[in-house]
Amino acid sequence: MSASIRPGSAGADYSEAVTIDATSTRIFYAISSVEGLRSWWTPLVSGSTDPGGDLTFEFDGLDESIVMHVDEAIMPTFVGWTCLANSGHPEWIGTRPTFRIKKTLPRGCVLDFRHIGLTRDLRCYRQCERGWHHFLASITAYSESGQGTPFGTYRSGEPSPEGDTVLPDRAVATSPVGHSPNPVGPAY
Repeated sequence: MSASIRPGSAGADYSEAVTIDATSTRIFYAISSVEGLRSWWTPLVSGSTDPGGDLTFEFDGLDESIVMHVDEAIMPTFVGWTCLANSGHPEWIGTRPTFRIKKTLPRGCVLDFRHIGLTRDLRCYRQCERGWHHFLASITAYSESGQGTPFGTYRSGEPSPEGDTVLPDRAVATSPVGHSPNPVGPAY
Protein backbone atom coordinates (compact mmCIF):
# COMPACT_ATOMS: atom_id res chain seq x y z
CA MET A 1 0.00 0.00 0.00
CA SER A 2 1.36 3.40 -0.93
CA ALA A 3 -0.64 5.50 1.48
CA SER A 4 0.88 8.38 3.37
CA ILE A 5 -1.22 10.17 5.93
CA ARG A 6 -0.73 13.74 7.14
CA PRO A 7 -2.73 14.70 10.21
CA GLY A 8 -4.48 18.06 10.36
CA SER A 9 -3.41 20.95 12.57
CA ALA A 10 -4.14 21.02 16.28
CA GLY A 11 -7.18 22.95 17.50
CA ALA A 12 -8.96 22.76 14.18
CA ASP A 13 -11.49 20.37 12.67
CA TYR A 14 -10.24 16.81 12.30
CA SER A 15 -8.48 16.38 8.95
CA GLU A 16 -6.14 13.95 7.21
CA ALA A 17 -4.69 13.83 3.72
CA VAL A 18 -4.10 10.37 2.27
CA THR A 19 -2.10 9.61 -0.89
CA ILE A 20 -3.77 6.82 -2.85
CA ASP A 21 -2.41 4.95 -5.88
CA ALA A 22 -5.74 4.85 -7.73
CA THR A 23 -7.73 6.97 -10.15
CA SER A 24 -10.00 9.70 -8.88
CA THR A 25 -12.97 7.76 -10.28
CA ARG A 26 -12.14 4.66 -8.19
CA ILE A 27 -11.76 6.76 -5.04
CA PHE A 28 -14.99 8.65 -5.80
CA TYR A 29 -16.81 5.31 -6.23
CA ALA A 30 -15.51 4.21 -2.80
CA ILE A 31 -17.05 7.24 -1.07
CA SER A 32 -20.11 7.85 -3.24
CA SER A 33 -21.71 4.40 -3.69
CA VAL A 34 -23.42 2.12 -1.19
CA GLU A 35 -21.24 -0.80 -2.35
CA GLY A 36 -18.09 1.29 -1.93
CA LEU A 37 -19.08 2.49 1.55
CA ARG A 38 -19.85 -1.10 2.59
CA SER A 39 -16.36 -2.10 1.52
CA TRP A 40 -14.40 0.34 3.69
CA TRP A 41 -16.61 1.67 6.54
CA THR A 42 -19.29 -0.84 7.52
CA PRO A 43 -21.07 -3.60 5.60
CA LEU A 44 -24.39 -2.32 7.01
CA VAL A 45 -25.12 0.72 4.81
CA SER A 46 -28.50 1.65 3.33
CA GLY A 47 -30.05 4.67 1.68
CA SER A 48 -29.27 6.98 -1.20
CA THR A 49 -25.87 8.39 -2.15
CA ASP A 50 -27.46 11.01 -4.42
CA PRO A 51 -27.31 14.66 -3.31
CA GLY A 52 -30.32 15.25 -1.06
CA GLY A 53 -30.40 11.58 -0.01
CA ASP A 54 -29.76 10.11 3.42
CA LEU A 55 -27.44 7.22 4.29
CA THR A 56 -27.74 5.02 7.38
CA PHE A 57 -24.64 3.30 8.74
CA GLU A 58 -25.04 0.50 11.31
CA PHE A 59 -22.38 -1.54 13.08
CA ASP A 60 -22.80 -5.27 13.68
CA GLY A 61 -22.71 -6.06 17.40
CA LEU A 62 -23.20 -2.42 18.45
CA ASP A 63 -26.44 -0.70 19.24
CA GLU A 64 -25.31 2.30 17.22
CA SER A 65 -26.30 3.95 13.97
CA ILE A 66 -25.30 7.07 12.07
CA VAL A 67 -27.45 8.95 9.56
CA MET A 68 -25.67 11.19 7.05
CA HIS A 69 -27.39 13.58 4.66
CA VAL A 70 -25.61 13.77 1.28
CA ASP A 71 -25.07 17.48 0.67
CA GLU A 72 -22.91 17.19 -2.43
CA ALA A 73 -21.45 14.54 -4.71
CA ILE A 74 -19.44 16.07 -7.54
CA MET A 75 -17.92 13.37 -9.78
CA PRO A 76 -14.97 12.69 -9.37
CA THR A 77 -13.69 15.34 -6.95
CA PHE A 78 -15.90 15.91 -3.90
CA VAL A 79 -18.41 14.34 -1.51
CA GLY A 80 -19.88 16.22 1.46
CA TRP A 81 -22.27 14.98 4.16
CA THR A 82 -24.00 16.43 7.21
CA CYS A 83 -24.58 14.18 10.22
CA LEU A 84 -28.27 14.08 11.11
CA ALA A 85 -28.05 11.42 13.86
CA ASN A 86 -25.43 9.40 15.69
CA SER A 87 -26.66 7.22 18.54
CA GLY A 88 -23.12 6.51 19.77
CA HIS A 89 -21.71 10.05 19.53
CA PRO A 90 -24.55 12.59 19.56
CA GLU A 91 -21.94 15.37 19.44
CA TRP A 92 -21.55 14.48 15.72
CA ILE A 93 -25.03 15.86 14.93
CA GLY A 94 -24.56 18.85 12.63
CA THR A 95 -20.92 18.05 11.84
CA ARG A 96 -19.85 17.74 8.20
CA PRO A 97 -17.49 15.03 6.92
CA THR A 98 -16.04 16.05 3.52
CA PHE A 99 -13.92 14.14 1.02
CA ARG A 100 -11.95 16.13 -1.59
CA ILE A 101 -10.04 14.18 -4.27
CA LYS A 102 -7.08 15.83 -5.99
CA LYS A 103 -5.33 14.14 -8.90
CA THR A 104 -1.54 14.14 -8.48
CA LEU A 105 -0.15 11.56 -10.91
CA PRO A 106 -1.57 9.53 -13.82
CA ARG A 107 -3.03 6.99 -11.33
CA GLY A 108 -2.37 8.76 -8.06
CA CYS A 109 -4.52 11.10 -5.99
CA VAL A 110 -4.63 12.81 -2.63
CA LEU A 111 -7.81 12.36 -0.64
CA ASP A 112 -8.23 15.35 1.69
CA PHE A 113 -10.67 14.31 4.41
CA ARG A 114 -12.06 16.84 6.84
CA HIS A 115 -14.67 16.30 9.54
CA ILE A 116 -15.91 19.85 10.10
CA GLY A 117 -17.05 20.25 13.71
CA LEU A 118 -15.08 17.28 15.05
CA THR A 119 -12.62 19.17 17.24
CA ARG A 120 -10.30 18.23 20.09
CA ASP A 121 -12.65 19.73 22.68
CA LEU A 122 -15.27 17.03 21.99
CA ARG A 123 -15.26 14.10 24.42
CA CYS A 124 -15.28 11.59 21.56
CA TYR A 125 -12.34 13.13 19.68
CA ARG A 126 -9.65 10.54 20.52
CA GLN A 127 -11.87 7.57 19.68
CA CYS A 128 -13.08 9.24 16.48
CA GLU A 129 -9.51 10.15 15.52
CA ARG A 130 -8.49 6.47 15.83
CA GLY A 131 -11.59 5.42 13.89
CA TRP A 132 -11.09 7.86 11.01
CA HIS A 133 -7.39 6.98 10.83
CA HIS A 134 -8.32 3.30 10.44
CA PHE A 135 -11.11 3.95 7.94
CA LEU A 136 -9.01 6.29 5.78
CA ALA A 137 -6.45 3.48 5.53
CA SER A 138 -9.37 1.21 4.63
CA ILE A 139 -10.49 3.60 1.84
CA THR A 140 -6.92 3.53 0.56
CA ALA A 141 -6.71 -0.28 0.58
CA TYR A 142 -10.11 -0.62 -1.05
CA SER A 143 -9.34 1.95 -3.76
CA GLU A 144 -5.95 0.40 -4.51
CA SER A 145 -6.70 -3.33 -4.22
CA GLY A 146 -10.45 -3.80 -3.94
CA GLN A 147 -10.21 -5.00 -0.34
CA GLY A 148 -10.77 -2.63 2.56
CA THR A 149 -11.19 -3.33 6.27
CA PRO A 150 -14.70 -2.16 7.15
CA PHE A 151 -16.04 -2.36 10.71
CA GLY A 152 -15.91 -5.94 11.99
CA THR A 153 -13.39 -7.17 9.41
CA TYR A 154 -10.02 -6.38 10.95
CA ARG A 155 -6.94 -8.30 10.01
CA SER A 156 -5.18 -10.41 12.62
CA GLY A 157 -2.69 -8.42 14.71
CA GLU A 158 -4.07 -5.02 13.66
CA PRO A 159 -5.79 -2.67 16.09
CA SER A 160 -9.48 -2.07 15.55
CA PRO A 161 -10.79 1.53 15.63
CA GLU A 162 -11.95 0.78 19.16
CA GLY A 163 -8.30 0.26 20.15
CA ASP A 164 -8.43 -3.52 20.63
CA THR A 165 -5.84 -5.67 18.89
CA VAL A 166 -7.46 -8.43 16.90
CA LEU A 167 -5.98 -11.76 17.91
CA PRO A 168 -5.56 -14.53 15.31
CA ASP A 169 -8.45 -16.58 16.72
CA ARG A 170 -10.76 -13.52 16.52
CA ALA A 171 -9.79 -12.45 13.00
CA VAL A 172 -12.48 -12.60 10.36
CA ALA A 173 -12.49 -12.50 6.60
CA THR A 174 -11.70 -9.07 5.18
CA SER A 175 -14.46 -9.27 2.56
CA PRO A 176 -18.03 -9.09 3.87
CA VAL A 177 -20.13 -12.18 3.17
CA GLY A 178 -22.17 -11.78 0.03
CA HIS A 179 -19.82 -9.24 -1.53
CA SER A 180 -17.37 -9.97 -4.29
CA PRO A 181 -13.72 -9.96 -3.16
CA ASN A 182 -12.89 -7.08 -5.51
CA PRO A 183 -15.92 -4.74 -5.58
CA VAL A 184 -14.00 -1.61 -6.56
CA GLY A 185 -16.44 -0.67 -9.27
CA PRO A 186 -15.59 0.46 -12.75
CA ALA A 187 -11.90 0.78 -13.59
CA TYR A 188 -11.88 4.16 -15.32
